[in-house]
Amino acid sequence: MRDGDDIINSDDYYQVISVKPSWRTIKLNNAVLSRMNDNYFNHVYEGSVSKLLGDSFSVGANITASVKKDAGMNEQNSGYKAGGFISANPGDWNAWISASTCSEDLEIDMGYPIETDYNGISWNGGYSSSMLPGRIKYYGANLWGGYNRYHPRRNPIDELNQGANAYVTFSNKLSFSATQNIGTSLDWANTQHNIHSSQASFNANLWDSFGFGINYAIGNTIVYQLYDTYKTQRWVINLWGQPTDKLSYSGGVSLRQYDYNKVSVVNGNVVRLDNQYAFVNAEISYTHSGSLQIKGAINYNNNESRSSFGSLGYHSNLRYEFKPEYFLYAGMQSNQYQDEKSTLSAPLGSFRKYGSTAYVKLAISL
Repeated sequence: MRDGDDIINSDDYYQVISVKPSWRTIKLNNAVLSRMNDNYFNHVYEGSVSKLLGDSFSVGANITASVKKDAGMNEQNSGYKAGGFISANPGDWNAWISASTCSEDLEIDMGYPIETDYNGISWNGGYSSSMLPGRIKYYGANLWGGYNRYHPRRNPIDELNQGANAYVTFSNKLSFSATQNIGTSLDWANTQHNIHSSQASFNANLWDSFGFGINYAIGNTIVYQLYDTYKTQRWVINLWGQPTDKLSYSGGVSLRQYDYNKVSVVNGNVVRLDNQYAFVNAEISYTHSGSLQIKGAINYNNNESRSSFGSLGYHSNLRYEFKPEYFLYAGMQSNQYQDEKSTLSAPLGSFRKYGSTAYVKLAISL
């Protein structure tokens, strides 16, 4: 598909072959992904193995290898990523540590861009209590961290992050958790910045038909378009419930605020970013029987940009099992942007559709 001379959707051929044998204590995963066209190919192999050592310990390793040849390349490129892990889960405790290395030439054209050319290590450890008989139902805590060194063979840059979390759930269906993160991160120019965040959450599962949660977060985060860090805070309120055996719902509101100006000049370019906006979402699900389910959802945000005052989206899905292991799926989705701001006289403003899709899918298990 072309837009003038620009290719916006190529006619590449995709292929996936996967084999995943497993035994009682060993699991293997093998997959070959290919994307091909005239004078072009990109083949990727992904494999992993894990083995249980007794009831509480396991080890594993993984490798990804790629080979790519394009029309403008004199020879094919090849790259790799490899890693391994050790984990332990004795009683109420858990811990794992993993390490990985990735070459500069690893290329995977079948999805989102990936980070390459690094060495890294990460770890996690925690405690989660068993169910208790008193007012406290259970509690726990976790510690984690990670260290990456990017392009270690040329101008190495280090990135370190660590955090901690503690939580408690009471017998009256109330729960509380707190999380702290601190570390460093890189912007798009590979400049290192110090970042941190703190957040607290409170949830109340009062009845089957109604529950709610409140989350507050504050910190210092990278705003990539501005190549710098800024203070930010966020409030999130969620609601959920299941009034009947067949009907359930959920919804939420998220308010976000940053301390940068709406208009900034970065490297000689004018950048416009909203610094205070909200996200609203809601979903409802109806299950008529084990074989028929219908879902619908809507979301809205008033995050202003150069070309709009917000966006609105909604979708619905149907799943119908008309015979055992024979599924019919159908759905639709629509996205719109707000081209006129909401006012008291016109609270809904004006929206213009910029995309919509519909699909029907048949899935059969033989």
